[in-house]
Amino acid sequence: MPALTASGAMLVTVRVVDPHTRRAAYGTFRVDTGDDIVLVNPAILSAIGASPIATSTVQGIDGSPVEVREYDLDLDLGQMGFLGNVRVMGLNVQQLGIDGLLGDNALDQGVLVRDGPGRTWSFSTATTGQAVTPPSLVLPITLGILGLAAIGVAWASSR
Repeated sequence: MPALTASGAMLVTVRVVDPHTRRAAYGTFRVDTGDDIVLVNPAILSAIGASPIATSTVQGIDGSPVEVREYDLDLDLGQMGFLGNVRVMGLNVQQLGIDGLLGDNALDQGVLVRDGPGRTWSFSTATTGQAVTPPSLVLPITLGILGLAAIGVAWASSR
Protein backbone atom coordinates (compact mmCIF):
# COMPACT_ATOMS: atom_id res chain seq x y z
CA MET A 1 0.00 0.00 0.00
CA PRO A 2 1.26 3.50 -0.73
CA ALA A 3 2.29 5.58 2.25
CA LEU A 4 0.72 8.90 3.14
CA THR A 5 3.04 11.87 2.77
CA ALA A 6 4.23 13.68 5.90
CA SER A 7 1.29 16.07 5.48
CA GLY A 8 -1.17 13.18 5.06
CA ALA A 9 -1.62 13.55 1.29
CA MET A 10 -2.34 10.57 -0.95
CA LEU A 11 -0.12 10.72 -4.06
CA VAL A 12 -0.20 8.30 -6.98
CA THR A 13 1.63 8.01 -10.29
CA VAL A 14 -0.94 8.09 -13.07
CA ARG A 15 -0.37 7.14 -16.70
CA VAL A 16 -2.67 9.49 -18.65
CA VAL A 17 -3.62 7.98 -22.02
CA ASP A 18 -5.40 9.55 -24.97
CA PRO A 19 -7.65 6.70 -26.17
CA HIS A 20 -7.56 8.00 -29.75
CA THR A 21 -3.82 8.49 -30.27
CA ARG A 22 -2.74 5.92 -27.59
CA ARG A 23 -0.04 8.40 -26.58
CA ALA A 24 0.62 8.53 -22.86
CA ALA A 25 2.44 10.56 -20.23
CA TYR A 26 3.04 9.98 -16.53
CA GLY A 27 2.28 12.43 -13.76
CA THR A 28 2.04 12.62 -9.99
CA PHE A 29 -1.56 13.11 -8.92
CA ARG A 30 -2.97 13.94 -5.52
CA VAL A 31 -6.15 12.16 -4.44
CA ASP A 32 -8.64 14.95 -3.74
CA THR A 33 -12.09 14.03 -2.46
CA GLY A 34 -12.99 17.72 -2.52
CA ASP A 35 -12.87 17.96 -6.31
CA ASP A 36 -15.78 16.77 -8.42
CA ILE A 37 -13.62 16.09 -11.48
CA VAL A 38 -10.08 15.08 -12.38
CA LEU A 39 -7.75 17.99 -13.12
CA VAL A 40 -4.69 17.52 -15.36
CA ASN A 41 -1.91 19.98 -16.14
CA PRO A 42 -2.18 21.25 -19.72
CA ALA A 43 1.48 20.24 -20.31
CA ILE A 44 0.51 16.56 -19.98
CA LEU A 45 -2.49 17.02 -22.26
CA SER A 46 -0.27 18.67 -24.85
CA ALA A 47 2.36 15.93 -24.54
CA ILE A 48 -0.17 13.22 -25.42
CA GLY A 49 -1.85 15.25 -28.16
CA ALA A 50 -5.26 15.17 -26.50
CA SER A 51 -8.08 17.00 -28.27
CA PRO A 52 -10.66 18.82 -26.15
CA ILE A 53 -14.30 17.81 -26.47
CA ALA A 54 -15.81 20.80 -24.63
CA THR A 55 -15.00 23.97 -22.72
CA SER A 56 -16.45 25.28 -19.49
CA THR A 57 -15.85 27.97 -16.90
CA VAL A 58 -14.84 26.87 -13.40
CA GLN A 59 -13.53 28.47 -10.25
CA GLY A 60 -9.74 28.39 -10.28
CA ILE A 61 -7.52 27.49 -7.35
CA ASP A 62 -7.28 31.19 -6.43
CA GLY A 63 -11.08 31.61 -6.65
CA SER A 64 -11.20 33.45 -9.97
CA PRO A 65 -13.20 32.16 -12.96
CA VAL A 66 -11.11 30.18 -15.44
CA GLU A 67 -12.10 28.78 -18.82
CA VAL A 68 -10.96 25.17 -19.10
CA ARG A 69 -10.98 22.51 -21.78
CA GLU A 70 -12.51 19.13 -21.10
CA TYR A 71 -11.22 15.77 -22.33
CA ASP A 72 -12.23 12.11 -22.10
CA LEU A 73 -9.08 10.14 -21.27
CA ASP A 74 -7.96 6.84 -19.79
CA LEU A 75 -6.18 6.82 -16.43
CA ASP A 76 -3.89 3.90 -15.61
CA LEU A 77 -3.20 3.71 -11.87
CA GLY A 78 -0.92 0.68 -12.15
CA GLN A 79 -1.75 -2.00 -9.58
CA MET A 80 -4.64 0.10 -8.28
CA GLY A 81 -6.52 -0.31 -11.54
CA PHE A 82 -7.48 1.22 -14.86
CA LEU A 83 -10.14 3.89 -15.34
CA GLY A 84 -11.37 4.20 -18.91
CA ASN A 85 -13.10 7.17 -20.52
CA VAL A 86 -12.77 9.57 -17.58
CA ARG A 87 -13.78 13.22 -18.02
CA VAL A 88 -10.89 15.49 -17.08
CA MET A 89 -10.32 19.23 -17.17
CA GLY A 90 -7.07 20.88 -18.18
CA LEU A 91 -5.98 23.18 -15.36
CA ASN A 92 -2.51 24.15 -14.20
CA VAL A 93 -2.04 22.78 -10.67
CA GLN A 94 1.77 22.79 -10.73
CA GLN A 95 1.82 25.42 -7.98
CA LEU A 96 0.67 22.56 -5.71
CA GLY A 97 3.76 20.55 -6.68
CA ILE A 98 1.76 17.95 -8.61
CA ASP A 99 0.64 17.18 -12.16
CA GLY A 100 -3.03 16.61 -11.41
CA LEU A 101 -5.81 16.04 -8.92
CA LEU A 102 -7.72 12.77 -8.88
CA GLY A 103 -11.30 13.92 -8.24
CA ASP A 104 -14.54 12.20 -7.32
CA ASN A 105 -15.54 11.29 -10.88
CA ALA A 106 -12.55 8.90 -10.90
CA LEU A 107 -12.70 7.92 -7.23
CA ASP A 108 -16.39 6.97 -7.55
CA GLN A 109 -15.29 4.07 -9.77
CA GLY A 110 -13.53 2.27 -6.94
CA VAL A 111 -12.98 1.89 -3.22
CA LEU A 112 -10.71 4.37 -1.45
CA VAL A 113 -9.36 3.44 1.99
CA ARG A 114 -7.24 5.85 4.04
CA ASP A 115 -5.60 4.37 7.13
CA GLY A 116 -4.51 7.42 9.15
CA PRO A 117 -2.97 5.55 12.10
CA GLY A 118 -1.18 3.14 9.74
CA ARG A 119 -0.11 6.06 7.50
CA THR A 120 -1.15 4.16 4.34
CA TRP A 121 -3.93 4.28 1.78
CA SER A 122 -5.28 2.18 -1.07
CA PHE A 123 -7.60 2.47 -4.02
CA SER A 124 -9.05 -0.49 -5.87
CA THR A 125 -11.15 -0.57 -9.01
CA ALA A 126 -13.05 -3.40 -10.65
CA THR A 127 -10.06 -3.83 -12.99
CA THR A 128 -7.76 -4.88 -10.15
CA GLY A 129 -9.74 -8.07 -9.77
CA GLN A 130 -9.83 -7.65 -6.01
CA ALA A 131 -12.92 -7.25 -3.91
CA VAL A 132 -12.16 -4.75 -1.19
CA THR A 133 -14.12 -4.09 1.97
CA PRO A 134 -12.72 -1.12 3.83
CA PRO A 135 -11.68 -2.37 7.29
CA SER A 136 -13.40 0.59 8.94
CA LEU A 137 -16.77 -0.57 7.56
CA VAL A 138 -16.62 -4.24 8.53
CA LEU A 139 -17.56 -3.76 12.19
CA PRO A 140 -20.36 -1.18 11.63
CA ILE A 141 -21.89 -3.33 8.86
CA THR A 142 -21.72 -6.43 11.06
CA LEU A 143 -23.22 -4.58 14.02
CA GLY A 144 -25.92 -3.14 11.75
CA ILE A 145 -26.87 -6.61 10.50
CA LEU A 146 -26.91 -8.00 14.04
CA GLY A 147 -28.99 -5.04 15.18
CA LEU A 148 -31.52 -5.59 12.40
CA ALA A 149 -31.69 -9.29 13.28
CA ALA A 150 -32.35 -8.41 16.95
CA ILE A 151 -35.10 -5.98 15.94
CA GLY A 152 -36.63 -8.65 13.70
CA VAL A 153 -36.57 -11.22 16.52
CA ALA A 154 -38.10 -8.73 18.97
CA TRP A 155 -40.82 -7.81 16.45
CA ALA A 156 -41.60 -11.44 15.64
CA SER A 157 -41.85 -12.41 19.32
CA SER A 158 -44.20 -9.50 20.02
CA ARG A 159 -46.77 -10.77 17.51
